[in-house]
Amino acid sequence: MTISYELEKTIKLETQPEGCAADDDLSWVYIGEEDRAIWKFPAEPDEVSPGIIIDEVGSIGIPEDDIEGITIYKTGKETGFLIVSSQGNSTYAVYDINNGNDYLGSFSIDTGKIDRVSETDGIEAVQGNFGKNFPKGLFIVQDDKNEGFTTNFKIVSWSDIEKGLKKIEKGSD
Repeated sequence: MTISYELEKTIKLETQPEGCAADDDLSWVYIGEEDRAIWKFPAEPDEVSPGIIIDEVGSIGIPEDDIEGITIYKTGKETGFLIVSSQGNSTYAVYDINNGNDYLGSFSIDTGKIDRVSETDGIEAVQGNFGKNFPKGLFIVQDDKNEGFTTNFKIVSWSDIEKGLKKIEKGSD
């Protein structure tokens, strides 16, 4: 099998790019610049833009560097959440993809049946029914620090994250 490609667009950042995610429905590409910001660029090859900063390191959403993994959890064709891992404080910032990329809040994955997740590099969110434990989808995170200095992956039910987001939206703890 041979795969061929054609370069359509180049996006340049001043410093180290990390994670990226594309929203095909809304034609945006989100890129994390490790020590600086979360960027939003038009995805279409002919659209030129210096980019829009969604959030910056040092803000409430990304209090410490590094910005690492980025993913999108779609709730509809033009709705959903942008999730960004903040490696410095082991949290995940959540933004509304269709309301000006408003910051909604952050969450962490703490000790429960498994150990706490820390220093995440990569993340992925997938919408869909994956059985009784994952009826609305799942959130997969790379966990860098574990017993014996091993790295592994944790899978969290999107239903649990959604419950936390509803608390954030209501302003409760």
